[in-house]
Amino acid sequence: MSVAATPSAVTQVHRLFFAVQPDARAASLADGFEGQLRTELGLTGGRVAKERLHVTLHWLQDHASLPPDLLAEALSAGGAAEMAPFDVIFDRVES
Repeated sequence: MSVAATPSAVTQVHRLFFAVQPDARAASLADGFEGQLRTELGLTGGRVAKERLHVTLHWLQDHASLPPDLLAEALSAGGAAEMAPFDVIFDRVES
């Protein structure tokens, strides 16, 4: 499990959340499938780079600056989490 702290380009905030990410093979497959769906369904929404594909598990809010205590606790919790790989199945596509 990972915790991500990414500054949002539009609002200049730090978005903290726990997420799972696909391995490189799954990300490449999803990226190709996304291109296929985009063409078949006429999807026009923005693309997410395959390196940024993820499923958010828990949001820790947006912050103007990184709260050191929260960040330390989140990194500790994320570092302690272990689980076997698992399948993720989506039942809809939106754009």
